[in-house]
Amino acid sequence: MRAVILAFLVTTCIAQWTVQSVGVKGVLMCGGEPAAVFDTKLAETLTDRDGFFKLWGSARELSDIDPRLDIYHRCNHHGARIHFLVHLGDERRTRIKIPSKYIVRGLGVPEDKYFDVRRLRLDHEIREA
Repeated sequence: MRAVILAFLVTTCIAQWTVQSVGVKGVLMCGGEPAAVFDTKLAETLTDRDGFFKLWGSARELSDIDPRLDIYHRCNHHGARIHFLVHLGDERRTRIKIPSKYIVRGLGVPEDKYFDVRRLRLDHEIREA
């Protein structure tokens, strides 16, 4: 009987954890030019020749996730890397908080729920949001 109650409690607790997803897209610019073929993490994708990127991720959390886009880059040096939370070294960091209205329940992000950073100039100073 104790094992059944414990199994029920564990199952109930796990069921409370919700899969939440968030997506972000935009165009990276460096020195007035598209930041083409910059490496991105999370979705293992690259910016295209126009600097466009699009990625999404999900997490199973008990409370709401607090997503942000961290871009560590050496614009005008050797390119940029885009990460959701991973720091790679001595690159400059641009951090953008993703508003909670872009968090969706479940796995995957509908096209109209992507947070669009539009054109992001990496060679300009951007205040942390």
